[in-house]
Amino acid sequence: MSVEYKIPFTHEPGKYGLNDLPQNGGEALDITFGEFEILSYFIPDDEYGSEVRIYDSADFPLSEQIINDGLTASYDEGGRLKRVDLANGGKEKLVYIAIENERQAEEIILSNAEKNAELILQRLKDVREEIAIVFSEYYEDIEGFDIHVKYASNADIQAVSDKKRDKNNCGNYPEENRIDCDTDTLGIILMCIPGDIVYDMMSLLTDTINERIKDGIEGLPNKADGIEFIVSNYD
Repeated sequence: MSVEYKIPFTHEPGKYGLNDLPQNGGEALDITFGEFEILSYFIPDDEYGSEVRIYDSADFPLSEQIINDGLTASYDEGGRLKRVDLANGGKEKLVYIAIENERQAEEIILSNAEKNAELILQRLKDVREEIAIVFSEYYEDIEGFDIHVKYASNADIQAVSDKKRDKNNCGNYPEENRIDCDTDTLGIILMCIPGDIVYDMMSLLTDTINERIKDGIEGLPNKADGIEFIVSNYD
């Protein structure tokens, strides 16, 4: 059995829990929690009828109780719905974000690109070995966007060379060397961007993250001499 929640598109400015919002009357974002613990809704005013689905996971489980307790809606100074989030313990997940035009989309994309690049660079700084290669792999698709890096130390490169494999092929290195961006949030943002500009914004996101990482690895305290940065698109 599914449960439906209505998030009004207009309300008094501020951030509100689900229980503080009216559940009837007026235009609203209709969110459904249904079979297989999937939280879903259709993008408002989207000509393609795109549906966002958020799945239950070990890292962020979903239940009716979690949604009742943790779903919040934020409204700007004009009383317009700005975003919907879901909190669970110490974690928070973006559910929906209102993006009305290209300028707003670009601001959100650039802000999140900077945030994710900094996340990656911080994780690279924590690597105890000298890093000789940083690979960036990305997949550009609205419903399955992904971008992550994988690093290789000189020892990793030697192990690959000993097996007579290509040292410039990211797939030849251990999965434990992989560092992910916050692709859950990035995916929601991309789904909420108007369809006529979403592919341009996706390219801007990928290019900006890669540019920031490429510049940032030069300042890593644990970089090897001649550190390389290799970008590839996978499908």
